[in-house]
Amino acid sequence: MGPGRQYLHLELRPKAKERPRVTRSGSHTYTPKATLAAQALIQGAWLEWHGRHLRTGPLALGCIFQYGKPPAIDIWLDDSSFNLGPLLADMLRHLTALGLHGSVDFVEGLADMDNLDKLVKDALQGVAFENDGQVTAEILLKVRVTPWSQKRSPRRSRTPTSSP
Repeated sequence: MGPGRQYLHLELRPKAKERPRVTRSGSHTYTPKATLAAQALIQGAWLEWHGRHLRTGPLALGCIFQYGKPPAIDIWLDDSSFNLGPLLADMLRHLTALGLHGSVDFVEGLADMDNLDKLVKDALQGVAFENDGQVTAEILLKVRVTPWSQKRSPRRSRTPTSSP
């Protein structure tokens, strides 16, 4: 058993894991620098806040990938992969808090959810858990937060007024 539920907030734009590249000669594959840099940021922040504690057994992972202002990644890691209720409740409380600052909308497009997820799991492998195969349950959300100050009020339609 590990330390229960752990949380990490990173103020950085969500980054998808890029496909490995092949050298021109075709003899060597490598991970793009931008992917390595994003993984290093997540690893460094996790180690700073939680230290290196390799969990064993099944895990639940929750992520909110936030676009808009400010961009952020919120990560929850939980030992209880069989009871997702408390994890989901934490994530919904977080979304409610974001809603106090602006409009929260689910977004499509941008980066693929599985590539966003893969970058986080690869970053935490060897730092928070032994192998990403331990993640047996996931809750993933991709949202855009638009601050209330930037929201436009709905336009009122102009209807001709009839004079009596």
